[in-house]
Amino acid sequence: MLQERDTSKISRQLGQSTTPSNYHVSIFDIEFGGGWTYGGRVIIDADISISTDTIVLHCDQLEILHAEARLGRDSSVATYNASSVTLNQDDKHASISFPEFLPKGHIQLLVSFNGKIDRSMTGFYRAKYAPHDDLDAASVRFGDDCYLLTTHFEPCDARKAFPCFDEPHLKATFELELEVPDELTALSNMPEKSRRPGSKEGLKTVCFEKSPVMSTYLLAWAVGDFEYIEALTERTYSGKSIPVRIYTTKGLTQYAQFALRDACAALDFFSESFGVDYPLPKCDHLVVHDFICGAMENWGLITYKATKILFDPLTSDNRLMSKASYVIAHELAHQWFGNLVTMSGWNELWLNEGFATWAGFFAVDHLHPEWNIWGQFVDEAMEEAFALDSLEASHPIQTDVKNDAEVHQMFDSISYCKGSAVIRMLVNHLGESTFLKGIKAYLGSRLYGNATSDDLWFALSQASGLGVGEMMGSWIHQAGFPLLNVDPTPDGFKLAQRPCTIGMQHPADTLWHIPLGLEMAPPADACTMLVTKSGSVKQSGNVSKVNRNLAGFYRTQYPLEHLVSLRPVHSKLSTEDKVGIISDMRFLVLVGLRSSGELLSLLPVFKHEKDCFVWSQIKKSISMVLSAVSEDVKTAAAVKSYIRQLVDEVKPEIGWTGCPDSYVKGELEKILIQVASMADDECVLSQIKQRFRDWKNGNRNSINRNLQSPIFGVSVAKGGEQEYRDIKAEYVRSHSIDGREICIAAMGRTPHREMARDLLDFTFLSDSHIPLQNIHFVGMALANGPCGSVLWEYVKQNWDAVYERLSVNSVALDWFVENSLSSFDELAIEKDIATFFAAKNIPGLAHPLQIARDNIKRNAAYSARAIPEVRQWLQQNGYL
Repeated sequence: MLQERDTSKISRQLGQSTTPSNYHVSIFDIEFGGGWTYGGRVIIDADISISTDTIVLHCDQLEILHAEARLGRDSSVATYNASSVTLNQDDKHASISFPEFLPKGHIQLLVSFNGKIDRSMTGFYRAKYAPHDDLDAASVRFGDDCYLLTTHFEPCDARKAFPCFDEPHLKATFELELEVPDELTALSNMPEKSRRPGSKEGLKTVCFEKSPVMSTYLLAWAVGDFEYIEALTERTYSGKSIPVRIYTTKGLTQYAQFALRDACAALDFFSESFGVDYPLPKCDHLVVHDFICGAMENWGLITYKATKILFDPLTSDNRLMSKASYVIAHELAHQWFGNLVTMSGWNELWLNEGFATWAGFFAVDHLHPEWNIWGQFVDEAMEEAFALDSLEASHPIQTDVKNDAEVHQMFDSISYCKGSAVIRMLVNHLGESTFLKGIKAYLGSRLYGNATSDDLWFALSQASGLGVGEMMGSWIHQAGFPLLNVDPTPDGFKLAQRPCTIGMQHPADTLWHIPLGLEMAPPADACTMLVTKSGSVKQSGNVSKVNRNLAGFYRTQYPLEHLVSLRPVHSKLSTEDKVGIISDMRFLVLVGLRSSGELLSLLPVFKHEKDCFVWSQIKKSISMVLSAVSEDVKTAAAVKSYIRQLVDEVKPEIGWTGCPDSYVKGELEKILIQVASMADDECVLSQIKQRFRDWKNGNRNSINRNLQSPIFGVSVAKGGEQEYRDIKAEYVRSHSIDGREICIAAMGRTPHREMARDLLDFTFLSDSHIPLQNIHFVGMALANGPCGSVLWEYVKQNWDAVYERLSVNSVALDWFVENSLSSFDELAIEKDIATFFAAKNIPGLAHPLQIARDNIKRNAAYSARAIPEVRQWLQQNGYL
């Protein structure tokens, strides 16, 4: 069971009695190899508000050697040596006691300590990587492996690197010095100020300039054999351009050119849009091997997993380019939302992550309008938010957290995707210019400080003249979202709202303030927001739907005949509108509010579309139906016949070129290949077989870089042991940026149980094959393939080995459990999961397990309904 120890009271006491103002952190005596230890010293300038004989600060897995307090300044300094230091590993606190009370006022707290540089991807850690040819001569090398050293402190792991007051509201300035080998590069948030010889020959001590006031989780440093490329921003800041650098280990900067261009452009775009200049003298981006979280917004030294920033135009899927553009923009947005203005506590994490997610898409839309990125947002990010927020396991956007485990679990689709969706809803309701006016006021009023949601609502209310706080309260303080029932009338719509969350109990009077997002500008006295359980919209002209561009975070339910009648006006509907129509119907079918037959009747309305995000929704819909009826051979065959007819009109878009010059056309071709293969289209399967054979025989040009994912995946799914072995061999030899992740996804689609077990052995019986940060991809691939049952059997039978690998990092463990177990559709498995993990009693797993079990229950309920519903529709429409 999860221990809910109330550390919030202690944290508040830390902030109330002792307030830090500056840290001087020294890291030295780093032992490379062997013990991987280091020595450290931190001098904390702080103010004590009440006389005390004990100072409590955060400390995790550190050995405290000495602590003292210094009072006074210059020649009149009094030193108080600590009488004892008590470490509480449960609460991750160090209580430093003194023989007499320290008077209130300014003090300097000096703590000497030792720490370890582990491979947990948290705190101060080491990341292993393979050298790029022979370019890494100066690398920290042990055998065939090289290491770089780096940090990752968010949310609660600065305390693993040095003793500190590790809460976001306890902001301070930082001065850092690192003792490192002469041949290696040391980086931190700020530029290098000076260097001096180290304590031994061959070492140097690098000192960095003092940082602005910031939270502990934003401090960062790195040591390695790095190279970089650099460009200057076009815009000037206090008369100077900002140098932007991409640092990598040797040999990888050749793949960072795209990232460098976007990083410079996004930095300028945000400075203009937010009305506040980027305040630091540099902006570095660092590629980190072994990185669980994808990217981290450390102020002035942003860190990334390689697949989140690098792009090789010769070998990478264009999807990687799109991902890099968004992730860079997301992290740069944090330089304002999170770094310059920080949420007051982890309970308001969405102020950081929701804003950065929205702003990331906002910037990409500006930089690459041809990508139609808001179509991708509603197809992916909003879908992800709806999926979690419809479960009993969901939580409000803003919610209390009691301990570190609950803080970690706030980094989910609610804080990121739902947070960004409600911001996008607000932007559309207020208007972009009004919204940005309010944002400028919000940032300007809280510079270098902390903020709450109320601070944001106040600024936006002032800018718009509307009661923004009243409107948004229903969206951030309660879990779930509304279902808006829409009944067409001759002059508009009748509307009714109700909660749409499975298993979650809502009070009878639960309401949301729902912006209606009407297609046409309504009369001045018309309803534009539903704040009661029911209402109506009267509007002259052709009113076809509400929630224009799927701007509102809610589901809509229309009569099927109305949705079908929209076919003649499809050219007037946006991608987001079409995505929303299909997505809403699929969700209503999944939860039992509509029948599978209605979904099958709706999809042909869109069969002429040539939009990748619309076809993504079609693919998700037919995948859901086909998976649910797969055990009924005749019904499944009839569904495949239906799919072949559905895709036939747009199948000529499959040119096997991958459309390398167009991201959206390439995505469309990829999806159509997957849909046609799902339906056993002989022509498409024959092409895949031939191209895979040619590729295997050495003709690498037979498979375009944008089509590796579908062709590899289908080849394994429709093939035998040999095709699986071919992709496994490709995984081992691949050195492309995204090649190994593509191979993992493909191997997980094997229909052969022996091969599925081989993939799991390959994952868990050695740590040299699939790195920890990618193991959840294995779980996801197998869980969504035909051998999902093998995955669960393997986890049970080999739990000790599975847990040993995953428990090194709590995020890796959570992601694997949630992604591996959520796709089952049998209640017996749900009960087996509950029983198995109840006996394990693993702290922190309660939430991901609840998510998985909620999903299984919903999947099982749909599977029980699907076969009779689908069979009836197929018979009525001549497919059976």
